[in-house]
Amino acid sequence: MANYNDKPDNSSAHSVAPKKAFGQNFLTDKHYLRRICSAVGAVEGQTVLELGAGTGALTRALLELGANVVCVEKDERCIPVLNDMAKEFAEGQLTVVEGDALEADFTALAPKGSMLAGNLHYNIGTELVMMGVATGDHFKKHTYLLQKEVVQRIAAKPQSNDWGRLAIACQLQAECDHLFDVPPGAFFPPPKVTSAVVSITPLENPKFECERKKLELVARLAFGQRRKMLRASLKSTISEEDMQSVGIEPTRRPETLSLEEFCNLASLA
Repeated sequence: MANYNDKPDNSSAHSVAPKKAFGQNFLTDKHYLRRICSAVGAVEGQTVLELGAGTGALTRALLELGANVVCVEKDERCIPVLNDMAKEFAEGQLTVVEGDALEADFTALAPKGSMLAGNLHYNIGTELVMMGVATGDHFKKHTYLLQKEVVQRIAAKPQSNDWGRLAIACQLQAECDHLFDVPPGAFFPPPKVTSAVVSITPLENPKFECERKKLELVARLAFGQRRKMLRASLKSTISEEDMQSVGIEPTRRPETLSLEEFCNLASLA
């Protein structure tokens, strides 16, 4: 582990003023950089695809631990900072890709068995998480810093207010864990909300046999009217008799259903 002190270092963040249009909040607190690196895991000699590198605080921390980093960054002002950083390390250890992560082909940028990581902009974080989930088991681990509310929804369990479409989509073929929170003061500028780190560990196969598109349809319909009973929210897609045929009472509400039960409903859609 690199010998970080815990004092925030805002030098690189201040050299590139964060753009509100990009939703930029640069992580500068070395204590939390260290914790995120620990969450990513053993990276020495491993490839890490970093989404939204910004001015490279997490990038540098990963490089110092021996990772081979491929970073994607849209903000052209950050590219020279990242290119200069690449010169400080072994040739080829840092690959800088200028472009929008939302338009990137993750599997083409990093080989199977790599890791995904990033301090994700709040306004596009959920979409990037779903793009990562769509790669199946191509990446052995995803570690993201996101708005805490989003992390809670990813790692939610049935019977909770956060259980919904995002948790179901992420957990079908992965284990998802809310690791720890990161306070606003760890960033420049400080965001108005608390952030959190989530770990998503893909599985080789889905937990239950299920057609993902049908699962997403059923979850969207059910949670689109989450206060209503299933017989009302799913009436256009699944009959009450069919629900009962897989052991699900039509009078139940969506937050009470397990992932397996949603998969059973998806098989009827």
